[in-house]
Amino acid sequence: MTPVADTRSGAPAAYLGAFAVMGMAAMLLGPSIAGLHRATGLSEARLGLLFSASSLGYLTGLVAAGALIARADGHTVLASGILTMGAAVVAVPHCHGLAALCIAELVLGFGIGVIEIPCNSLILWTVGGGALLNALHACWALGAVLAPLLVGRSIAWTGGLSGAYVIVAACGFVPLLLLRNRVAPPNPHVEIGRGIPSEARGRVALVACFYFANIATEATFAGWIYRYGELRDISTATAIYLGAAFLGAFAVGRMIGIVVARSVAPFPTLLADHAVSFAAVAVLLLAPNAPAAIWIGTVLFGLGMASMFANMLGMSEPLVPSTGTVTSLYLVGSSLGGIVVTGSMGALLDRYGAVALPVVAAIGTLATLAIVAALELSARRRGPLRSS
Repeated sequence: MTPVADTRSGAPAAYLGAFAVMGMAAMLLGPSIAGLHRATGLSEARLGLLFSASSLGYLTGLVAAGALIARADGHTVLASGILTMGAAVVAVPHCHGLAALCIAELVLGFGIGVIEIPCNSLILWTVGGGALLNALHACWALGAVLAPLLVGRSIAWTGGLSGAYVIVAACGFVPLLLLRNRVAPPNPHVEIGRGIPSEARGRVALVACFYFANIATEATFAGWIYRYGELRDISTATAIYLGAAFLGAFAVGRMIGIVVARSVAPFPTLLADHAVSFAAVAVLLLAPNAPAAIWIGTVLFGLGMASMFANMLGMSEPLVPSTGTVTSLYLVGSSLGGIVVTGSMGALLDRYGAVALPVVAAIGTLATLAIVAALELSARRRGPLRSS
């Protein structure tokens, strides 16, 4: 049977499905910390190294995928990432030492990084962003919100984590089937080269710094909100649902982002995103011990952070060529943010207490707002630096 080259039919569904499974896999670790602690006896500070291992693997996967997608079929790259991620997900619950867990999370992060580049790039090359790009990231959020629920049910029904991890790995076969007999679109930026045009390097650096701060903030909050809840005297079982509330709000925010992207430009949407995020941080800092404030602040922060990632891609796409190399560098920035901040959050909570989480969230949100303003100023002064 001859492969079909129509990316507007089955292929985008595969990209959306891959991102949903990736969201589940990426968010399994946070709600699994307590279970891993009981199973291994490792302290939370040592288990925090798993976030760094996952982020390091993600960084390596991004670099590898950025090089591959400039030369190889995008669907082949995507399928290899899904298979790698699935194998690592199955392995995690069966690792009983820190070294084995770190290796499994490293491989898991690598697979996620390999998935991220082709999904974002292929959609940018097909439709240039907009609602479909927001839908892609909404699917990540929908997958992410399922992760703590799966972990919670797995622990309640089986006393362990294996059930949740096996379900996530099995879901990876859905996008693989959807990719069957589909041919990826070619890189449309061959005529300008696959690297970074010299005149665009400043903007690429700005966007990469945005993703460093944005993902450091988002991943840290998502990964440690469970522990934050426990430090605020919320039970472990309820803290898992606090994390689900954040991810649920995150998913809703991304669904709203699909609608908003049809009629509102990325820049004003990003300003609104930041306003909601600052309001959330203010609630958490001003009423730190009020249970209602903890839930409200958590939900608001999920809504505020939800569409920042896709909106920045949409804002930068007319200004900088969307080559695989450029997209890879953006996501390398996001991975470094996860390595530097998320992995150290356990130690910060041990030293400074629960207040460390909203303070880190406030600093990260302020940094991304400053970068958005700088990019908008550059756009107004110099205009686009790419040919359409």
